[in-house]
Amino acid sequence: AQAPAAQPSPEAMVLALEGRAPYGAPALVRGERKQEPRVDRGDADVRHIDINFPKLKARGFVTPDAGSSQIAEEFRVIKRPIIRNAVGRRAVKHGNLVMVTRALPAEGKTFTSLNLALSIATEIDSTVLLVDGDVAHPSIPEIIGAPHGPGLLDLLTRDDLDFGDALVKTNIEKLSVLPA
Repeated sequence: AQAPAAQPSPEAMVLALEGRAPYGAPALVRGERKQEPRVDRGDADVRHIDINFPKLKARGFVTPDAGSSQIAEEFRVIKRPIIRNAVGRRAVKHGNLVMVTRALPAEGKTFTSLNLALSIATEIDSTVLLVDGDVAHPSIPEIIGAPHGPGLLDLLTRDDLDFGDALVKTNIEKLSVLPA
């Protein structure tokens, strides 16, 4: 049996994102990437998950099958101006991109991001790509049952992956996820 591949440390991930090599490793010239052959996976290998709606609902999340609820109404209020900026007459540059961040740990960025994504994905003319950018503590895959990788960090550090290799389709037709 093969030994599992070692996971890079958070420090190694930061160095990789910055194009630097850790101490003692051969350095690449900035912008130079180790060339590896691209893998053609075809359409047969598209990753897909079925989100467990009862489990999400029990944890306080918006679900497409829940109908009207207090949390659904609260996120409906939040998403309206976001959608208006993205597609309305008052459109702003890159108005279709939304970033949820925090000042302190445990302020609810995952809860907010996932609920907002689920709420917007229920709109008639909206599709959502939920990108888990928390490479140090990714939690979206655990919550919705998605595989942890390959994901965003792999796309940034590996040449043998295409975007589709990291994308995870869901049972909500207009919601896809890019794990960290």
